[in-house]
Amino acid sequence: MKKLVKTGYREKPADIHAANLSVLKERIKSKNIGGAYVFYGDEDYTKNHYFSLMCPPGQNRLLNVATVYGEDFTLSGFMEACNSEAAQTADMFQEREEDENENPSAFRILKLVKPELSSLTKKDEDSFLEALDDLGENAVVFWFNPGDSVNLSSGIYKKICERSLVVNFKREPVGSSVLVTWILRHFSKSKINADRSTAVYMCTNVGNDMTLLKNEIDKCIDYLRFENRDALTTEDIDFLCIKSSEAQVFDVSNFAFKGEFVKAASALKVLKEKNEEPIVIMSVFSSRVNELCAIELCMKNGMFMTDIAKKLGIHEYAVKTGLEILKVRSEHHEGKVGFTAYAAHMCAEYDERIKLSRTYGFELLEELVCRLAMFGRR
Repeated sequence: MKKLVKTGYREKPADIHAANLSVLKERIKSKNIGGAYVFYGDEDYTKNHYFSLMCPPGQNRLLNVATVYGEDFTLSGFMEACNSEAAQTADMFQEREEDENENPSAFRILKLVKPELSSLTKKDEDSFLEALDDLGENAVVFWFNPGDSVNLSSGIYKKICERSLVVNFKREPVGSSVLVTWILRHFSKSKINADRSTAVYMCTNVGNDMTLLKNEIDKCIDYLRFENRDALTTEDIDFLCIKSSEAQVFDVSNFAFKGEFVKAASALKVLKEKNEEPIVIMSVFSSRVNELCAIELCMKNGMFMTDIAKKLGIHEYAVKTGLEILKVRSEHHEGKVGFTAYAAHMCAEYDERIKLSRTYGFELLEELVCRLAMFGRR
């Protein structure tokens, strides 16, 4: 009998591409931009940030950076862009004998936003790939927006990726140290005091889309300057910031678990008006209940908040919220049944009912919220 040999862990291409961000940073730092790139992923903020750092500065950017969208792509236009010399602005103070070609800004960048390449013949494809191999100091960036469907592992894009630095711009998880540090850095630059827990609170409420976060950060900075204050509070975030759908669902479950029916029903109404899918909201409820049961078990084993967060792989803020719910519900029982066991049973029941119903999803959610909120108070 042939013995099975265990193979080692093979890193996914998406993770390898995410790690390539460090390679991109090094190229930018060393001003070694020439070559082909493939940029994709959900985080447009960092995608735009690093593309901007790649581009030549000042007036040279306007002259030497071009963007082509989708079906506007033509092979002739691409070849002309690749073969054109980089333009330079005249500098009246520049020494005449200086070789302008030594100017590090003398290069071109062509940004191709999801270019339509399916019409290329085999001969065209060969010419196209040959041009990518011979870019010199110039750069071509294949750009894909979040949600764009493209298979990088087959066809012409596989050949493009073999000649390119492929970078996956992933979103940081909510509450990650990288994201929290980034939030704090923006407030610090504007001389606004914000502690780490407040930054985590903002991230938890607004979400991990850095573009949306930056908008909310700027809004908070402007408001605090108007108020002539220099410290950010969680109350400011509640007053000013637009909550993500995930945060709103989190609110519904929190209020229901704490027994605050009116607040839970009001938060659920907002989600209904936003046309959120009932099954998605239900999945968050189920996940929160499982998390709550795990927190309760860890707490009974004498574990502290930091250790619980590490063991369960969740943020300390979520553990703190869970412990607060367990404290509020510690005296609520129906017979010998405690709140977490009841909540787990209810979520399992309503999850099945919502999956079977295509019409009454929100009515069932309202019923679930009421039953959870009123547990032990009848």
